[in-house]
Amino acid sequence: MRWASTPRSNLSSRTAARSLIVFLYTAMSTKTNAFTIRIQGSGVPSVNQEYEWKPPTIIPKGFARVCIQNQWNVESTWERLNGGRNWLHAPNDAYIYLNSMDNHWWVDEPGGNGVFIAPESSTQLLASQVLGEKSSVFAPPDKGWKTLSGGIEALPKVEVIQ
Repeated sequence: MRWASTPRSNLSSRTAARSLIVFLYTAMSTKTNAFTIRIQGSGVPSVNQEYEWKPPTIIPKGFARVCIQNQWNVESTWERLNGGRNWLHAPNDAYIYLNSMDNHWWVDEPGGNGVFIAPESSTQLLASQVLGEKSSVFAPPDKGWKTLSGGIEALPKVEVIQ
């Protein structure tokens, strides 16, 4: 076939290749999102942290701990609940992820127990720049949070840090 050697198809191939690179970088890189998330003011001090994005291949320690306690397979449970998406990790091992099974963002304390949830429909859509291409990325919502246990009155204030 000679179509691949024409200048027009070379341009199309280069454009397709660049699009694929941007997609893969966005989907798989730990530096996908050029922002971090800060939670402040919640009634659970251990989740009032700054969070950085991690790839889905890294499983939160607390999540693994809960799976082991319940005799669930750690990897398959994470894959099913996280859905292969990047997630947010705090230095003390608290974490935030979008749960594919219930379509809610979860904020879990370092031990792996969920403390706050917010519906996916509240997700923030942010503009981002990856490899010179403008794109949209998702972030946990800044409103719509509910507590998972009684006695916690202060809900999290979620802030995007660029």
